Amino acid sequence: MSAPRPALQAEMGQRWSPERIRELRLIGDLSRQEGVRSHLVGGAVRDLLLDRPVQDWDIAVEGDPERIAARLADRSQGYRIRKRSAFGTMVLASPTGLVWDLARCRTESYPHPAALPVTAPATLREDLYRRDFRINAMAISLDPDTFGGLEDPYGGRNDLAKNVLAILHPRSFLDDPTRILRGLRFHLTLGFRLDPWSDHLLEEALGQHIFTRLSGTRLWRELERLLDLPDTVQSLAALRDWGLGGLLPPVDRPTESLWQALATRDRVLVRFQGTCNPPDPVRCQSLLLLLGYFLGEGAAEQEWSHWQLSFPHGSRQLALLRRLPEHFPRMGTPAAKARCWHNLGIAGILAALAIHGDPVLQESAWDYLERMRFEAVPVDGHDLLALGVPQGPGLGHMLACLQDARWNGEFQDRDGARKWLKENGFLT
Repeated sequence: MSAPRPALQAEMGQRWSPERIRELRLIGDLSRQEGVRSHLVGGAVRDLLLDRPVQDWDIAVEGDPERIAARLADRSQGYRIRKRSAFGTMVLASPTGLVWDLARCRTESYPHPAALPVTAPATLREDLYRRDFRINAMAISLDPDTFGGLEDPYGGRNDLAKNVLAILHPRSFLDDPTRILRGLRFHLTLGFRLDPWSDHLLEEALGQHIFTRLSGTRLWRELERLLDLPDTVQSLAALRDWGLGGLLPPVDRPTESLWQALATRDRVLVRFQGTCNPPDPVRCQSLLLLLGYFLGEGAAEQEWSHWQLSFPHGSRQLALLRRLPEHFPRMGTPAAKARCWHNLGIAGILAALAIHGDPVLQESAWDYLERMRFEAVPVDGHDLLALGVPQGPGLGHMLACLQDARWNGEFQDRDGARKWLKENGFLT
């Protein structure tokens, strides 16, 4: 199925910047000079036809992409090659800051289900056939003679019109189970549904326990993208409805308390982001701690180990989170409460706010997040050494005592800190 070239060119010109169009034409021109053909492929084409912002700019070359990259990276063009992958994909950045992924058209074969693919050079049509869904198996020509022409050999544009997700061949989900999770994300973000054939093949793949063949690292990479969507309840409910709840315990056997905590966490994140935009690891870790809270002792750590996550303080934070309702009422001073929140960490506090509804605990946690964590001690280790405090473990203890005194409102500035040290026998 092919679109008239001028019509698609007009859509490109309306929705993409002049710099983006100019660079697409440049890549097409250089490809022609090198005797190869280049195409914009995948998500960029899909998002153009859906009138959505494009996230990934992938160029497929029917030939050697190294020659195109070398031409782009010479002095006259000024592109930088930022990264190369094991599959021969190169990430290039233009002088204007635009980023492109450049790769050779390839086929993929799988030695066994869920294996990493073995690749070989291929035509554009073969390259499109290896992709996850027909809506992502379209291309736009960058050749000067056919610039803007749509290549749609498998009917992706028709699927877009029907809001349908359809895989390209019967072994697709068996070859690469991560396509199932990508399909779930497209279902959530685009509102598309699996066609009956793909839905049947999904059931067959799950019946073969295909995810047990997938490495924990690859599984987590896709789960993390799913969990980063804004509506956590919707995402995890869909995960369960697709028969995938077992990938993320305890979603396979959810309780009302779990759903309430997940919904509360989303609201907590909205409020917290109004104060301080948390880095991505904090968002993700808060959810892992929340889910871990609803699992049995040690079960969360097993999952984290399987996914090969770097979560160095996760076990300690989870233990603190579980003990919090028992220990918090015993914390009498502002410093004791602040020290508790400090030890729990930002991710742990966000999880605690989602799980524990006690109003006093909630007020204290928000007070720490929005005020007390910024109340730093106005002297540091160098200042204490200059005042004659000897180097050693006592220095850290003194700084901790200073921080507690600061949280208790016993001083405000450097002079107050020095006075407090003298009054409490730390300085003569």
